[in-house]
Order: sequence, then structure tokens, then C-alpha cells
Amino acid sequence: YLGDYIDRGEQSCQVIDILLSRPLKGFDAVYLKGNHEKAMLDFIEFPEAAAAWISFGGREALNSYGIPLAHIPGKREIPDLAKRLDNKLPDTHREFLQNCKYSWQCGSYYFVHAGVQPGVALDKQDPEDQLWIREEFLESKKDHGAIIVHGHSITDEPQLLPNRIGIDTGAFRSGVLTCLILE
Repeated sequence: YLGDYIDRGEQSCQVIDILLSRPLKGFDAVYLKGNHEKAMLDFIEFPEAAAAWISFGGREALNSYGIPLAHIPGKREIPDLAKRLDNKLPDTHREFLQNCKYSWQCGSYYFVHAGVQPGVALDKQDPEDQLWIREEFLESKKDHGAIIVHGHSITDEPQLLPNRIGIDTGAFRSGVLTCLILE
């Protein structure tokens, strides 16, 4: 799973519940961290510094955890919202979010949420790039040492290129969830 389990619709809490309770039979699940999971954890720990999270899905996540927010909060409300989320977030969800990996390699495939920094060895990648990178990675034709399987950058259809496979079809807005089967 490539991350962004939360903030991408009104049911963040319920998505985590499903991931925790219904692993696919016969498969080992590997959960990668997306930028939205990192932003939520940062909001709890550093509310003022990570307050922008509210505007890119945080409001929906807060609502799903029983913290209704119908407006953009003022600066003074931010610490209280972070504290309320910290109190409402089930321990199982917190552990899940904290334990998601930044990347995972299997054979000639390297799985990551957003992508990798071109020209940097896979074992030297910066976690921030793995969560946030876009244009520099998407435009690169370089061989990254493995085929990078990623999400983060929404396209109408999966992108199958020699150096990367992008599978984010924006399920939260398109209704199309893409699954990739590799040999």
C-alpha cells in the first residue's frame, strides 16, 4: 500500500480501521507512509508549524475522528485541535501511522509513496523526497537502480514507463482505485 490512507475523503478513520482489520488472505501487507500521514503526525506534534495540514485534507480527517470542523480555524484554535486529535486518535491508529515504512524493495521493484531523487542511490534517499517529490522525479528518464512504483501524483490512468510505474488514479475524487500485479 503506497500511502495517503487519510485526508482523501471523509472516512480517514474508517480506512485505517479496514487496513488494520482486513488484511488480504495469503498476502503479507506492507504499508508505506504518504505525505498525508506524515502531515497528520506532524500536526499532532508541532501544531503551529504543521497547521497547513488542515487545508489539504486535515479537516476531513478531523471530522472522521469525531472532531467536527466546518471552518478554517484561526491560529489560536490550532493547538487545541491538535490536542483533541491526539486524545481521539486510537492507539492502534497512532502505531499504524508511526510504523508505516518510507519505502520497500522487492526484486527489481522499489515501492515508495511519491518517488525518489534522481541520481541518488536508493539506500540514500531522503524520506522527505520519498513523501513529497514530484516534477524532478516524474520528468526524469534516469535509471534509478530499480523500477519505482509510486502514487502521490494523480493521473487518469496508470503510467507504465521504463523507470517507474505510477498508480495514483485519485480514488478519492475519481472513484477509480488502481491495483498493480507484478511478477
